[in-house]
Amino acid sequence: MKRIFAVVTVLAVLLGNAGVSHFKTYAVEYRYEIDGVYYDFVPWGEPLLCVYGYNSEAVGPDVTVASEIDGYPVTDIGWSAFDGCERLENITLPNSVKYINDGAFLNCRNLKYAELGAGVQKIGSIAFEFCESLQGVNIPDGVTEIGSYAFFGCKSLTEISLPENVAVLFEAVFADCENLAAVNMPGVRQIGRWA
Repeated sequence: MKRIFAVVTVLAVLLGNAGVSHFKTYAVEYRYEIDGVYYDFVPWGEPLLCVYGYNSEAVGPDVTVASEIDGYPVTDIGWSAFDGCERLENITLPNSVKYINDGAFLNCRNLKYAELGAGVQKIGSIAFEFCESLQGVNIPDGVTEIGSYAFFGCKSLTEISLPENVAVLFEAVFADCENLAAVNMPGVRQIGRWA
């Protein structure tokens, strides 16, 4: 684990998708890199650790996000944290992660499987957009919201089950998933355009 002192101001900390974002201003004191994944540690206010990016030369095909660093839980996968990560094939999120923010895995064209921890509550807009190789993703029972275009263009996805807590499918959630043959959605009461 590398611990690098940084003087950075983070203007937006993502906690959800459209209309659910939670904005705060923090001065970040430490930056961590574990197995090619970058984390921000915010030492005051609500304890917050967020995955904010990756080292394209160090990240491997199988990534397990840390559940905590220095005793603080990792709760967010930040905006576009893994955007365009060509090496990523499998991602495992711990139960501590609550929010997968907008574009978190956007354009991860080789991502095949996403194992989401039981703590996930929201999956942001375009979170897995254009993950063309995505064959499997579990949606935990605690998820209440899946943003617009979240799985747009996931051409290898053949089936998916949504928990009862998901009542609304926002616009184009599964659009252009040309091989998606089965969607189990017992709690859905409203479906957006092109979902």
